[in-house]
Amino acid sequence: MKKYIDNFEEYAIAVLICGMVVLEAVNALLHVVGAASVGLPQELAIYCYVWIAFLSGAFCAKKGCDVAVTMLSAKYGESVQRVLKLIAGVVNIFLSACLLMGAFAFVGRTAAAGDAGKLSQVPLVIVYAASVAGYALCLVRNIQSLTGAVKAPAK
Repeated sequence: MKKYIDNFEEYAIAVLICGMVVLEAVNALLHVVGAASVGLPQELAIYCYVWIAFLSGAFCAKKGCDVAVTMLSAKYGESVQRVLKLIAGVVNIFLSACLLMGAFAFVGRTAAAGDAGKLSQVPLVIVYAASVAGYALCLVRNIQSLTGAVKAPAK
């Protein structure tokens, strides 16, 4: 079970990418056939893409592919690099928390409005919940990263 939790982002992104491919293929087929419901699979594929985008942020945080200035820190010794890495970790956690609060507010407004997709009638709160899920996972992964950096022995 720990393997699935540790690799949640990868599995979810893979499933969503497969879903996008199938939905776009169906949309192309419907377009060729001239069916009236062209666009519905494309709309659903866009919703998958939104979820992929936010989950990818958490994946990058987990892998340490975040925005960091390494060109400057590479000029210093390992102890200074370690301190800079810890500072960057704290900043990443702060930014993730701020983005998560904004996402909650946005999703709350969307839920209150009750908007739905034009063709699919999928409630947009489900689509925009991707921001909450992505930023929450990003916050967790940044905390894990900082905890690992603190526990790592100094060289």
